[in-house]
Amino acid sequence: MTQLQRISIAVAALITALGSGCASLSSTQPGVLANLIDEANNSRNEFNANLEEARPSYLEPYIAENNESGLRDQVLINMTAGVEALQHGDYHITRRLMEDAYNRIETIYADNENAEAARSKFAEEANKDFKGEPYERAMVGYYLGLTDMIEDDLQSAKSSFGWGEYQDTLTAHEEFQADMNSLVFLRGWARQCAGEHSSAREDFESSGIVPNENDNLLVLIETGQGPIKYSEGEHNEVLKFKSSSFDVPVGVKVNYNNRYFEPTQIEDLVFQATTRGGRAFDDILEGKANFKDTAENISDTTLALGVASTMVGSTHQSYGDYDSANTAGALGLAFTAISLFSQIAADQTTPAADTRQWNNLPRYLHAKTLNYKAGDAIELAVESQFGKTVIEPQETGKCYLAWHRVEH
Repeated sequence: MTQLQRISIAVAALITALGSGCASLSSTQPGVLANLIDEANNSRNEFNANLEEARPSYLEPYIAENNESGLRDQVLINMTAGVEALQHGDYHITRRLMEDAYNRIETIYADNENAEAARSKFAEEANKDFKGEPYERAMVGYYLGLTDMIEDDLQSAKSSFGWGEYQDTLTAHEEFQADMNSLVFLRGWARQCAGEHSSAREDFESSGIVPNENDNLLVLIETGQGPIKYSEGEHNEVLKFKSSSFDVPVGVKVNYNNRYFEPTQIEDLVFQATTRGGRAFDDILEGKANFKDTAENISDTTLALGVASTMVGSTHQSYGDYDSANTAGALGLAFTAISLFSQIAADQTTPAADTRQWNNLPRYLHAKTLNYKAGDAIELAVESQFGKTVIEPQETGKCYLAWHRVEH
């Protein structure tokens, strides 16, 4: 076997192995949304074993989508379906879905050394399991804490709001100062409702949102539409955020026994999406983009060298110099192989930013605290240009909570 033949066989094997490896795609397991909904219903009905509750019809489209997309989008489908369930008053379903999202996010974004080590090796775009941007993960903590409060589990609510605050600081490779003050305030409110007045006051002062000392009712209102993700750059490697074109400014008032109060805007999620610790933010997948460009340049250069070596080999062969012809031919084949592999690597490298998004988030959170006496015949309503909605306060420890989402 000649040197050229040996090189040809080795190069062919290398191309086959590397090419097949680059082209492979990771699979995903079936989604579990239907199971999670059943678990939530069964947990609520555990004291009545004969009661079987059907899955809500409004969640069937989410179940169908989850069956198709699988676990890769499980966190995302939990997020969107969880908000839908909350709007329909199925708080127990919202809590179970957000709890599952929380557990899946924890594998990468927990506050411990193991998760920190995982983050150092974690390329979000290569790992197709959706975990969300920091503001999205923070809102999992918000909704989990909200449903904890509704279920009168104030200790869990404190932890959930605190976890959400921590998620606001994290990207895959960096940590920023938290500035999601709404979650600090809500943790303080949960502490106050649990009778922990000293630590509650610390959270209120830290958040800059301090209720009156005798207030025991929190009116929490969501308005607007959340951030929109999009990509820019030569390879769509720059992840950016903007406000929705359908985001109509909403003026809200709280009507409490015909007395009107202006709630305080305590959060703007578009601001959270576009900043990290108060500074402007663009998530640039620079490493992948540079690798793709470099691989393409190597492919072009080595292809030219391969062609040139082949031509040199042909010239030597025409003069009867077969040893030099074989050497040049082998070099030509090797350069061509490198060119082919580099092009395969470039083609399989996808630096495009992940623009999957939690599409039913609000943009703004508003809050108003009031003094409420249980049993009083009151009318508590949220009014805006989109109408008036009467809401019923729910008891949470020593306090009351009234939550509303303005639809438009």
